[in-house]
Amino acid sequence: MLEVKNLVKSFGEITALNNINLKVKKGEKIIIIGPSGCGKSTLLRCINLLEAPTSGIIKYEGIETKDIKRNHLNQKIGMIFQSYNLFNHLTIIKNITVVPIKLKLMTKEEAYQKAYKLLDEMKLRDKAGRYPRELSGGEKQRVAIIRSLILEPEILLIDEPTGALDPENIKDVLKLLEEISKKGMTMIVVTHEMNFASYFADRIIFMDQGKIIVEGKSKEIFVNPKNERLKSFLSKIRT
Repeated sequence: MLEVKNLVKSFGEITALNNINLKVKKGEKIIIIGPSGCGKSTLLRCINLLEAPTSGIIKYEGIETKDIKRNHLNQKIGMIFQSYNLFNHLTIIKNITVVPIKLKLMTKEEAYQKAYKLLDEMKLRDKAGRYPRELSGGEKQRVAIIRSLILEPEILLIDEPTGALDPENIKDVLKLLEEISKKGMTMIVVTHEMNFASYFADRIIFMDQGKIIVEGKSKEIFVNPKNERLKSFLSKIRT
């Protein structure tokens, strides 16, 4: 479904991603872990072309993403950010519907109908007319998720979805991601929530210094890690 081949991303003299190779199957749930600054977020941004790769190939359904129209790619590969990226001057309903309406993917009536359905599912319908500043962090993150889901993407890229949340909201957002995954959504999630990663992921990838160091099942990563750098990382996380 998605293939990343020999991906390199440099910012001046700094190499953020160094020869990344990754294949993602339809319906697969991948968790990416690693220390801050190791390239996790940059990888997601390159997959969605929010950052232009320096070299290498990224393919979606066999087609290089650089050859796919940006609007079409954004429909197929959704992105959810740690900082929500909501428009502060728009109400919640307009935040959710502005893209499908502007891109003429839906009529206003269709977009609003779908948005209200999603708001109902996430118990946020009463927030539709409010502004982002009036919502809690957990509510903002759920709105950001709805905004991505309204386009019915094939893949969700999720960057530190709980990074700005308090413990209670963290549980709610992680539970929501679990519910979304049960519908067969392909998901690539960057997170520091190790307990979540251990039971949620089909495959876990550990990155360091712009490279994929280890990848495997939960047991290989958390129960019986053989790589010394991974062991060091986990020991610091657990303490």
